[in-house]
Amino acid sequence: MEGWLVLDGYEDEPAAFGVPNYLGFHIRYICGVLEARGVPYTYMTIDEWRMHQKPRLAELGQRGALRREMSELAGAVVLAGAVVPGKYVRGTPISRREMDDFLAVFPSGQPVLCGGWAIRPSRHDGWPHSRANLFCAVKDIDSSLAHSLQTGDGGQAQRAREQ
Repeated sequence: MEGWLVLDGYEDEPAAFGVPNYLGFHIRYICGVLEARGVPYTYMTIDEWRMHQKPRLAELGQRGALRREMSELAGAVVLAGAVVPGKYVRGTPISRREMDDFLAVFPSGQPVLCGGWAIRPSRHDGWPHSRANLFCAVKDIDSSLAHSLQTGDGGQAQRAREQ
């Protein structure tokens, strides 16, 4: 992993079309912001996290190794969508517990920008983690990321809408 980690927690929104085997447009916007600025990043789906990284959380030594690997990252962007009831044929969006587990292992010194429908209630209810570098984008996550990269601090930003 290098640069920023872009964790695709999937958007289960019909208009976003982001559950595998599709790649949602919001995650493409996020990667586009990083691409446009020449910022290196690692794209990972929540399914890849579940297969390769989540098992490492159970063992203390592996958990420490994962945290050290992630400490080399510049930050993380996590896009999550609402989990709707029913059976998912392909990919299930990231759960609140998985998000909490991710935040617990991701080094607190690096920024984490979260966005998508699933974080909106979390932002208003108060996220259970006391992280100085946790930012929940309730507007456009890609614009918020661009603003953060440009200014060095988190802030809500929205794409310019054409009149």
